[in-house]
Amino acid sequence: MRPVLDFNTLKVFIAVVENDSFVGASKALEMPTSNVSRCISQLEEKLNLQLIERSTRHMKLTQLGHLLYTRAKPLLEALEQTETELTLRQMQLKGPLRICIPNEIGPALLGSAVADFACQHPDLEIRLSLAPSLQLPPLFSVMALLLISTNLKSCPV
Repeated sequence: MRPVLDFNTLKVFIAVVENDSFVGASKALEMPTSNVSRCISQLEEKLNLQLIERSTRHMKLTQLGHLLYTRAKPLLEALEQTETELTLRQMQLKGPLRICIPNEIGPALLGSAVADFACQHPDLEIRLSLAPSLQLPPLFSVMALLLISTNLKSCPV
């Protein structure tokens, strides 16, 4: 059976290479140096390869270690980017949002702002209605305006 590479182990390996030391990697990853060393040893055992030539004062990447680094680095970056995107999408606004604006402000002033906001948050179901300003608490009107105006960005067409 072929060895399965673990992304956490690859992250440690990449940190060792980029910090040019086990101590630097342990500081960057906030883990004990002994764990970093053990992780690299286990990776080399699993692959049955020497990835890093070590001496008491120096370490050097082997040819196969360099190959692993150049292939694993973009994969790990893509995985981390995907994880970030998934987290951000999970945090996006969704569901119904009812906005009641005073007649005095009207859709003429806020129509494009609400449209831009809706474009940024496609999972929101925005329901816009008008009401005389006397029927709305003043703070509510101000909060609705702030919510919309502070979240405006140009929407891709």
